[in-house]
Amino acid sequence: MKEELTMLKVAAIYPHPDNPRKDVGDVTELADSIKKRGILQNLTVMPGHWLTMEEMADVVKAYREDPTDELGNLIETKWSNEGYTTLIGHRRTAAAKLAGIEEAPCRIVTGLTKNEQITMMLEENMQRNDLTIYEQAESFQLMLDLGETVESLSDKTGFSKSTIYHRLNLAKLDRDLIREKEDDDSYQLSIKDMYELEKIKDVDKRNQILSKSTDSSNLKYLIEQSVREEERDKKARKIIAQLEEMGVQQCEDDLSHWNSDYTYVATVNSWDLDEDDVDVSVIEDTTDVYYTYNKSIY
Repeated sequence: MKEELTMLKVAAIYPHPDNPRKDVGDVTELADSIKKRGILQNLTVMPGHWLTMEEMADVVKAYREDPTDELGNLIETKWSNEGYTTLIGHRRTAAAKLAGIEEAPCRIVTGLTKNEQITMMLEENMQRNDLTIYEQAESFQLMLDLGETVESLSDKTGFSKSTIYHRLNLAKLDRDLIREKEDDDSYQLSIKDMYELEKIKDVDKRNQILSKSTDSSNLKYLIEQSVREEERDKKARKIIAQLEEMGVQQCEDDLSHWNSDYTYVATVNSWDLDEDDVDVSVIEDTTDVYYTYNKSIY
């Protein structure tokens, strides 16, 4: 990695698309401070930038009018060698633009891999405690996608492996849903609540429960209820597997209500069974015997 210090035009500095902190927040006060005192700490940037949506639209329009190889390459790579990309100092850059500052002191670094770029941004944001838990989770997942391991992440960030595994589980949750709950002051979503969701194996089910919940207390109740239902269904599947192995088939008729065509041989409440209690071998004659599983009863 090479680096140099210089003054750069603020207008030529762009945010990094993979910055772990997705929202720089309100920079009004910082902009006022920069107007009075200037930028007191160097920004860290690298040469070139990923095209913005507006720039991409202009390139596509130009390509349609004159399909050159240069424009085609821009569309394919979405990368321009002009300008600079922020690595450290996204809030200061945004505030400088808001304050109308034309130039900023910058440390230009070159030769960084994508992993090194993200690691640099992640470490900086974590040191400043600027990241939400979910932003940490997304960053860890991105670095794994780029070839890191839980062990290497632990070494680079100082987080324990168990914490990283927890964060990676959070990254599986619906981003918009998490933000909705985090922004709801009456909800009071905590990191402990999100860890509790790991008790639910199916990720879609986790999102459903989170979406349905009205507050932290209600979320805990729904999680406990879902865990119990999973345990019940697990026992029920074991009973059904034993019955079908004995030749007992599922009844096609609706037996949720009394039906005079059938006589009940036995009723088993899976809520009351321990794992080792699941045994239907007491049914010796399976001739004309059928089973039905009615969740609403239990």
